[in-house]
Amino acid sequence: VFVRPVNVDEISGTITDLSDFEDSLAENLEYYGYSEERSAVLSQILSFCVGRHMPIICDSNPEVIADCLAAMFGLNGVTSIHLSTGEPFSVELCDLLCHKRGTSCYQVYLINGALDAYSPNAFNGILQNTCNMDGDILIFSSEGTPTDALSPVIWNRAMFIDGDIGF
Repeated sequence: VFVRPVNVDEISGTITDLSDFEDSLAENLEYYGYSEERSAVLSQILSFCVGRHMPIICDSNPEVIADCLAAMFGLNGVTSIHLSTGEPFSVELCDLLCHKRGTSCYQVYLINGALDAYSPNAFNGILQNTCNMDGDILIFSSEGTPTDALSPVIWNRAMFIDGDIGF
């Protein structure tokens, strides 16, 4: 578990007016190379997920998307987590999430390896242990895992984002 720093000064900082959230997030995404049209659509999807406390599955560019969201809450970077393949859930991960629960702002977590074994066990284990954590944004990286190989259980509980095209 490590925090990968992002230079928050280069992109939008903390948002005080929620009506500006989508526009500022779109600006962050444009800064990282998405077109204006794609960044607008992607910011709407991400805003919906944040508002509904819905986990995100991202197949491409998950670091970019996580960094943009982390900057929205004034965080120094996203907390990146790597799980061993096939591990049902990580006690250390749950401890980390519970420890950060007391912070006053959202926390953004990029979780790698939870979908590598084509099994929903790690994904479900993480969601069960974090179900009451409204201040967390969970982004699961599916890089390297074909999306058609994932269980339907996963699609019922998360939003999928294609990070290449922004949809």
